[in-house]
Amino acid sequence: MKKIAVIGLGLIGTSLLKALKNTGHELYGISQNPETIKKAIDQNLVIDASIEFDFIKNMDVIFIATPIESVIDTIEKIKNIAKKDALITDLASVKGFILDYVNNLDTKLNFIGLHPMAGTENKGFDSAEDGLFEDAKWAIIPSDFAKEDSIEFLTTLINNIGSKPIFTDAKSHDKAVALISHMPMVLAQALFKTANNDLSKQLAASGFRDMTRLAMSNSQMAKDMVKFNNENIKESIQELKNCLDQILSDYKNEDLNKIIFERKNMYSEDGKNNS
Repeated sequence: MKKIAVIGLGLIGTSLLKALKNTGHELYGISQNPETIKKAIDQNLVIDASIEFDFIKNMDVIFIATPIESVIDTIEKIKNIAKKDALITDLASVKGFILDYVNNLDTKLNFIGLHPMAGTENKGFDSAEDGLFEDAKWAIIPSDFAKEDSIEFLTTLINNIGSKPIFTDAKSHDKAVALISHMPMVLAQALFKTANNDLSKQLAASGFRDMTRLAMSNSQMAKDMVKFNNENIKESIQELKNCLDQILSDYKNEDLNKIIFERKNMYSEDGKNNS
């Protein structure tokens, strides 16, 4: 049994507490909002919670579930408070700048970057969902000083909450999520902004609705994604432009059939990624 603290009790952090509730560990929380702390305790999601970072000094595992732009500041605040060899991990959707920072610290932290590929367009404690991480893929990016037993612990924990671990490096991760998450969000926003005449909006049905769902993404998260993964997003959009030019100049049935077949088989009937 380990003492696990989650810093940041929004959609992801609170959903993680819900997922960890039956794993046999002691759960604690940290939030800047006293009302959120009260809710977490009242709902029995944690043994205790606090607004103070000193609260994590005896924790074995610390999950940082803050906005992307706050991750490094949070590490700065806890790196000399956390006990030696405590496992520190973050859940941000951009990893390169965080791992670069951690790997160049004088303090050799037992740090492992994580990114759960799950979420909604909602935010905050009350938006947390039971089962949010069921069958979700989790990217695992160990730092230069990550301990082998900590990597094994996280791998087991991710499996135990019904998710699937995928090991990668920060550079590959950031390129991949630009292609399948960050670029689609920007495109959804641009598509919605482009289709701005009254008749288009009146005629828009399920196709437009589904294509623009990501336009409703949490604005803080969206700004952080574009800020911290900007170059990968730009490169991904250029790759998309090249692909569009190729498709429009030579619109072949065999190419379309291949796309249809591969897309159809990528997901199960309940929407889970089969890859």
